Amino acid sequence: MVAGRCRTRGSPGRRQCRCGLGLCFMLGFATVFVVLGAIRTVGAASATGGGGVLLLGMYAAGLGMPFLLAAVFTDALAVRLRAIGRYGRMLQVLAAVVMVLMGVAMVTGRLSTFSYWLLEAFPALAAFGQHVSAIENVRS
Repeated sequence: MVAGRCRTRGSPGRRQCRCGLGLCFMLGFATVFVVLGAIRTVGAASATGGGGVLLLGMYAAGLGMPFLLAAVFTDALAVRLRAIGRYGRMLQVLAAVVMVLMGVAMVTGRLSTFSYWLLEAFPALAAFGQHVSAIENVRS
C-alpha cells in the first residue's frame, strides 16, 4: 500500500520506492534481532533449558500474533483503519513523541525509574511478572 503511494515517472522510480520500503522494513526489523539475541543469552545462562525455551516461545508468539490476527481479521481491520484514518496524523505525532521520550529515557538512564513507576501505578503488571516466573519454575 505504501509503495503504491510513491508516484514517480517510469519503472526506475517504482523500483526506488520498493527499495526504500524494503530498507525501512529492514531497519524496523533490525531491533528484533537485538531482542532475540538478549533472550538467547538469558536462556543460555539459565540453570535449566526450560526457561530459555519458555522465553523463546513467548517471544515467537508475541512476534507472530499481530501478523496472525491481521490475517484473520483483514476485512474488519480495513474498515476500522479507514475509520481511524482521519486521526492518522495525530496518532503519528503521538507515537513519535512517545518514541523520542523513550529514547531520551534510555540515554539518560531514567528508563528503570519509569519501569518502577509503572509497577507502582499498575500493580497488575507485577502480578503478570510473577505468573510468568511461576510458569518458568513449574517447567524447571
